[in-house]
Amino acid sequence: METTTVSEKNDTLQVEGSEAVTNTIYVRTTDEIELDICNFWISFYTRGTLAPQTLLEISSVEEALDKAVTTGICDEGPLMLADSSFIPPKFLHLIPMPSNMSDDTWIDSIATTLASLGINVLGMRLTAPKLDIDQAKGMLFSVMSRLIEKTDIKSYYLFTKDRGINPLLNVLLSLKHSSSKSITVLH
Repeated sequence: METTTVSEKNDTLQVEGSEAVTNTIYVRTTDEIELDICNFWISFYTRGTLAPQTLLEISSVEEALDKAVTTGICDEGPLMLADSSFIPPKFLHLIPMPSNMSDDTWIDSIATTLASLGINVLGMRLTAPKLDIDQAKGMLFSVMSRLIEKTDIKSYYLFTKDRGINPLLNVLLSLKHSSSKSITVLH
């Protein structure tokens, strides 16, 4: 008889008598994630009028990432925002919307940056209004497969607010079946 233990605080899933799961993907439809579980977030941003530091003043991670896409940010290039008033600090890594989604250079850049930071838990909201559902699914598959392959991140939290849960789950299950690494998808 197998015993299963799940702990979001420790990001572990153990099934007695089998190997440990090395990558866990949590799918969330709202801002349900406590900052003590996931304090490092990545999202696209568009060019706009907001000063980047104003995003740190927004208590909801989901709302801050939404504003980065919908209102936009007045700075250029990838941005790393840190709020040390939280323990551990809250980080928002914002990347400009790639002009060419089929060019994987931007995905390699994300993977290299995240690998160098040595984080174990990553939250993501990688959608934007100008992406159709097929583009979003292809992009998510590419990003997730590269991150799982090239980083030591063990737990991923994905917001699904504007794309629905079924297309996202289909992409993640396809990733699970095509990856050589062990992946568990929880929603």
